[in-house]
Amino acid sequence: MNKSQYTPVRPPRGSKVNKDTSGRLMNIIAELSVSKNNEDRKRKMLELKKDFDACDSRLVELISGHREQLSIIMESFSKISAKINSSRQGCRLVTEKLTACKKLLECKRDEIRRLRAESVEHREVINMLREINDLNQVHGNVEAYLKEEQFLKATELLVSSLNLMNGKLAGAEGLKDLKSELITLRKKLHEKLVQEIHKHLYMTPENIFLQKTSEFDIKAKSYEETFTHNRHVIKLPVEGTSCDFSKDINYQLIAVILKCIALLDSLSETVEILKENCSKELMKIVRNSTEVMYGMIPQNSTYACEMQPLFSGVLSKNQPPQFLLDLLNSILNQFRQVAVNHYALLDNLERISMTKVATDVPQQYEIADIYSKLQATVELFVSDYLDLHSAVSQRTTAVFAKVPAAFSDISSFFLRKTVTRTKKQSLFKFDSSSHAINKKTYLQEQKDSMKEKGELDSVEVGDRQILVCQPSAKNITLIYKTLRKFIADIEVALQLESGNCPLHSFLIDCVKVFLDQVSIEVNKLLERITTSLETWQPVTDPEELKLSEAKASILKSTLALNSCLMEMEEYINSLPDYSSYFLQLICHVLQSYKDLSYGAYKSLIYPDSEDQRIFSLTWTRDEDISRLLRSLPNWTTLKINDDSTVEGEHNFEESPEEIRFRNKEESELLIRNLSSAKDSISINEIISDHSKLRNLALMHESMEWFSSRILAFAQRLPDVQGSVRSLLPDKANDEGDIEISVGMSTKVSLKKLAEEFEDLADTCLLVIHLEIRAHCFYYLLQLSKQGSYVSRKDDEEPEPEILKLNADLTKIDESLSPILQLKKMRYVFEGLGELLATILINSINNMKKINENKVKKMGRNIFAIQQNLAGITMTREVALDRARQFFELLNHNYEEILNQIVEEGPQFQEHEYSALIQLIHNSREGIYEQEPVSVYLEKLRQILDEVAVSV
Repeated sequence: MNKSQYTPVRPPRGSKVNKDTSGRLMNIIAELSVSKNNEDRKRKMLELKKDFDACDSRLVELISGHREQLSIIMESFSKISAKINSSRQGCRLVTEKLTACKKLLECKRDEIRRLRAESVEHREVINMLREINDLNQVHGNVEAYLKEEQFLKATELLVSSLNLMNGKLAGAEGLKDLKSELITLRKKLHEKLVQEIHKHLYMTPENIFLQKTSEFDIKAKSYEETFTHNRHVIKLPVEGTSCDFSKDINYQLIAVILKCIALLDSLSETVEILKENCSKELMKIVRNSTEVMYGMIPQNSTYACEMQPLFSGVLSKNQPPQFLLDLLNSILNQFRQVAVNHYALLDNLERISMTKVATDVPQQYEIADIYSKLQATVELFVSDYLDLHSAVSQRTTAVFAKVPAAFSDISSFFLRKTVTRTKKQSLFKFDSSSHAINKKTYLQEQKDSMKEKGELDSVEVGDRQILVCQPSAKNITLIYKTLRKFIADIEVALQLESGNCPLHSFLIDCVKVFLDQVSIEVNKLLERITTSLETWQPVTDPEELKLSEAKASILKSTLALNSCLMEMEEYINSLPDYSSYFLQLICHVLQSYKDLSYGAYKSLIYPDSEDQRIFSLTWTRDEDISRLLRSLPNWTTLKINDDSTVEGEHNFEESPEEIRFRNKEESELLIRNLSSAKDSISINEIISDHSKLRNLALMHESMEWFSSRILAFAQRLPDVQGSVRSLLPDKANDEGDIEISVGMSTKVSLKKLAEEFEDLADTCLLVIHLEIRAHCFYYLLQLSKQGSYVSRKDDEEPEPEILKLNADLTKIDESLSPILQLKKMRYVFEGLGELLATILINSINNMKKINENKVKKMGRNIFAIQQNLAGITMTREVALDRARQFFELLNHNYEEILNQIVEEGPQFQEHEYSALIQLIHNSREGIYEQEPVSVYLEKLRQILDEVAVSV
């Protein structure tokens, strides 16, 4: 084997060479020591020598067989041994050097320790100088963060700086000024955070809250855009239900601010500030909204301070601007948003309380406190516009006014009387009771307390108070529904029973004050109508008549009552919870006025003496005559055309004959009724005073118009069943609720009153209609009672009675035409020619004799009457032509009259022809004695039996 090719092989791992020779040697030594003699020792030595020789031979053999390998191993071993020796020598040198270094380090250890301590100290000084340099920049950085509204970064920076100042830099005397500056900055930051949270509570979102920033911004939007169009009502969250604020940016901003305040450890202080400033901020909202509206009220609109008093009788075609309602809606909408913002605040406080120590988070701040503040602010705002301070101080017991006794004479309305009133003395009052004092001074005490706290500056500036309308208890009708809706929202939000809100009790008290004022004003109105001369005069202002939709003149008292009725209807719509009270008051007022009207009617129509009688009244009071007159065609035509015809026009043209036949039955009825009277009508049996007829016409138009208004009101009235608290002054406030029916029973009562007013109006018109006819009977019967109607002088003037009749009819027309409508004037005078013709024709029954001059005179009389009636009715009265033709027959003899009947047909009735022939016979005595008058009367009967009567 080549020497260079041989490499020593390491024995396999795990194979061990038995090198335990020491044990064998010890055994040999032990055996030799215990041997008995030298022979044993020799024998043992021989055995050992034999084994040694065997081993030596074996070794020689192995060496000879592995000589090359052994040489290589020896050579390798020598090299390794040399390397080990050199390594040992190097380790010895390193050990010596380490020992030397150790000796040197032991000598420099104290110096190194000193230098190390100095380096650590220098590093800390550098860090502190860097921190102090950063602290000097904290103020500027915080200010920069605040300008960018990065409140969390500013708070974290300031809090960490203050912790550093109170920590390892607490003993630095030179940093006292910087520390005081940071403490001041902390207060400033806290104030800024409080302002921001106020902003998010009372001014966010900006499209809900009104802020007066500049004059330009106010005029940038119109009044309608600011107050009228923005009517989105914010829904209040319900207490006890979870609200999702995840998408509410305002909620997130409030959370950030509260986190900053929590880092400043000022939550309790902040909550107390929020609770104290709540009322002031709410009043600030009220003032800002009021100022914005005050600056945006249109210049051309009627300022709301020009409000009319209750039942003034002044009608307005246009509704007054509802500035107060718009302002209240805007304020309440802002208050709802304030409540929603506080829900977000309280939810964040609750979240913070779960992460912070419980003692650091206040526990007495609840949403109920906010609603209480909201209601108190609304009470103060509303009280300024309802003028409760003066209204409560002047509040008196209001009872229904007693209906005055019926008047004996209408003149009592036109004479000023000295009325002696007995001053009523109250036995005792409750003005000084604790309950009354609380009611009167509650709001004033609240204002005084707010002034002491400086919270009222947002409502008043010095002695000047900004209001958008005149304070009046009547304003409750404008804002009642809005307040009721707000109260209902609060009750639902807090899950309260109805009526448990303080604002609800306040609202009821305000309504009671208003209802008392309404009752007082109603009594004053009835008293004014009862005693004042002016109220029983006709309305002369055309604008008032146009606004009242009256077609003719009406009484001022009726117009005032209608205005009262319209206002009551507005109050029913505005205060639906108290509709039954107003309906009772309306029924009472209408019943009182009905009694007054009947009293006025009786004073007009009834004579002073009970022994006297008025023919027109007698005919009207006769049920048969009255019913018959109302069933005649002229009356039914008037009622039918009342609604179907336009004023001054007929639906169709009527011929004179149709008009004559329509009024003929009435004329015959009146003549038959008068013929039963033994004597003619006297002057005391007619109404000779034309002003009374004018007043009757005025009453007719007023009652008819008022009846239609009452009926229209009753039809507009909804069928409801109301339950309202008793509000009569003589009732205790704690009697509970009273069930009052305001449904069909009230509508029936109102319709019955309307029918009674209409019946009174119809009666007045019938009296006028019959009175004119009674005047005709009065004058014409005097003419027929002369008996002998013979005159030798041909006088061209009509009879004095005819002139008096014409003058009387003309005055009646002049008195009635300004009052009555044209169709009613037509009813009053229509058929008068037929009646006059019938009276004149029937008057020959009372004539003993008549000559040709008197026949001519009678023709002139008829012509004068016809001409006068034509001027009144503007139509030719053909019925009087028939009367003139009748009297012209007196100029003919019997044969001519009978021949005319045969040739032309009968124009008159049999009894009229008979009376005519009899008068001719009496007037021309001796001319027709060859045959008795009975023969001609028999011929007349036979002719009329053969010829159909056309009359």
